[in-house]
Amino acid sequence: MNLTFPLFNIGPTGSAQQSSSFIKYRLPFDLRQFFEIRFRFIAHELGQRSALLMFMSASSSKTSNSLNSTENSSSDFISLLYSQRRVLLRLNLGQGERTLVSPIEANVTEQMVLFGRFHQTFWLLVVPAGSSTSSASASSLSSPPPPPPPPSSSPSLSPLVGRMPLHHRFLNVDPYLWVGGHEDWAAHPALAGGLVGFKGCIYDVELRASSKVANTSNSWTRLDETLVERVAGVQQCDFECT
Repeated sequence: MNLTFPLFNIGPTGSAQQSSSFIKYRLPFDLRQFFEIRFRFIAHELGQRSALLMFMSASSSKTSNSLNSTENSSSDFISLLYSQRRVLLRLNLGQGERTLVSPIEANVTEQMVLFGRFHQTFWLLVVPAGSSTSSASASSLSSPPPPPPPPSSSPSLSPLVGRMPLHHRFLNVDPYLWVGGHEDWAAHPALAGGLVGFKGCIYDVELRASSKVANTSNSWTRLDETLVERVAGVQQCDFECT
């Protein structure tokens, strides 16, 4: 299957497919301390609500290791949502949830997104493709690992930055990234509350983190077919129709 420009949750005639479309990637990285993800997306419906772009979580039976404590870490998760012309980054390290919210420019079809975390600091940057800052954004989204992200000379390229409460500094999640939707919406409490699959295109997904093999965190890795654990209901994005 060609996953170069995946189209999620849209039927062959343009009708919505409820929560049936996703790509599940298996990530060969250590995500506990630091990672960043960058990608592009096109929303098929600008007004869609609580649509899941990306999600990672701990399984319900998982317990945290000595990096955090001996507490149960099943509440750990990170999710990226699209809802009514906004992008929401939600993070929980096991001691409470925090959210960053970034509006998007409704008159720009394609959006570029960068989000990540380092220990208790997390950040979100949304850049409209084709804008006057698009050339600068390319270098901004491929700079060395922030953490935390450095200030930008352009206000439009300054990320939103948040900090997690209390003392936990590590994200204990399973090594799977869900894109566009989820297989089981009851798998984690963070998937409750009316979340649905994203309707549109998500592509050019890249990630950098500490490699379990090389223990490096400086290079971006494109998520391609070799890392796909499972895929369902995905088609090809027709850019002429967006």
